[in-house]
Amino acid sequence: AVKANQPHILDDINLLHADGILVLSSRPPGANVTVGGGYAGKTPLKIPLDSKTTHLVRISKAGYEKTSRKVRVSSARVKNLTVELVPIKGVVYLMVEPKDAELIVNGKSWGPVRPELRLISVEHQLEIKKQGYESFVTRITPRPGFPQALKVALKKKVPKKIGHPSVIRTHNGYTLHLIRPGPFTMGASRREQGRRSNETLRKVDLKRPFYMGMREVTNKEFREFLAEHNSGWFKTLSLNRDELPVAQVTWEQAALFCNWLSAKESLSPSYIKQGSKWVAAEPLRNGYRLPTEAEWEYCARYDNGKKILKYPWGNRFPPKPKAGNFADASAKDLLPNYLAKYNDGYPGPAPPGVFKPNKLGLYDLGGNVAEWCHDHYTIYPYSAQKVFLDPLGPREGRHRVVKGSSWKHSSISALRLAYRDYGNTKRADVGFRVCRYLDDVGTKK
Repeated sequence: AVKANQPHILDDINLLHADGILVLSSRPPGANVTVGGGYAGKTPLKIPLDSKTTHLVRISKAGYEKTSRKVRVSSARVKNLTVELVPIKGVVYLMVEPKDAELIVNGKSWGPVRPELRLISVEHQLEIKKQGYESFVTRITPRPGFPQALKVALKKKVPKKIGHPSVIRTHNGYTLHLIRPGPFTMGASRREQGRRSNETLRKVDLKRPFYMGMREVTNKEFREFLAEHNSGWFKTLSLNRDELPVAQVTWEQAALFCNWLSAKESLSPSYIKQGSKWVAAEPLRNGYRLPTEAEWEYCARYDNGKKILKYPWGNRFPPKPKAGNFADASAKDLLPNYLAKYNDGYPGPAPPGVFKPNKLGLYDLGGNVAEWCHDHYTIYPYSAQKVFLDPLGPREGRHRVVKGSSWKHSSISALRLAYRDYGNTKRADVGFRVCRYLDDVGTKK
């Protein structure tokens, strides 16, 4: 201890050499870097290095040759190092009709189609298009030393008939109803009983007409796409009968079902693979997809131009007789919470379309199964003046929006149409319905 007015002698102090700093970049950036076998990050980055040692720095990036450098940096000094990565390329031969079609690689135009492409050996998206023809889109990974050939004959577009049908059907008979939307307010007022903090009021204006699935997709319909799917059981209750709404599906499985429907009609896919994830194509064209949260809520709360609905059956609680499939008296042996004075006759899910449709002719937007939406989930800040035009939700996120109550719900909060849920895993009471825009981007409506 140090005492007042008395000298204190310290032991010798050995100063350590300061690290040197390596400022490493690569062309192109985003390469993985390891130093002495340990991962250091992606270029560009700064790496502190022991000044007494020569370090082996390894740099790698998919589609490029691996390389390494021996580096030593003096104490307290900064060394800049830029590494030019050597691409590994493969050859793709193109045979395209008509020959003057445009080639787009990874979203960028390359001008007229050329007979030979030399591309870095990572996955690329190729699009071939020409006015008056249906576009062709595919993904390809070139392989060094193994040339690939791609033969494409674009199909001429069939002139559209005047007017649009109010109901369309997919190749497997699934029906969608034409919706010509408009402005409305999503969410709920803070004064509304049962309101949750994620139900921010938002002014929305839906300009693009769309077709909305009249009902939820069934197990039978989904198994045409994925034969081995099993919706499973809930306690003693089977969820897997053909006529019941599909459940135990992930958001990605629902999105791929939509892509499958689009492929059957040569429509542009609404979802593309980006790395290990499936994301929305940009821009969204007229392929089948999941409804956006705004589209779903517009359809669910529509009341012939009157004030928007609070519940699927109206604006007062409890539900009217046969208003929909909710947690009712018939489910008392399955669920801890239920509506004791309400009985819809179905302890679990019901075949879609059993109950009366809403004023747009759509079934089960409240009750039966909750439904996956297109959007990533977020909580929106309140903005009294801002109007959201055809919103698609955030571009990124961990969870997806789930809308609507299900056969497991009975509370005032969950049965409201403003209720917002979210998830990233499959559930026994979550399914989906299908949607698509009326017209492609930039066409007249």
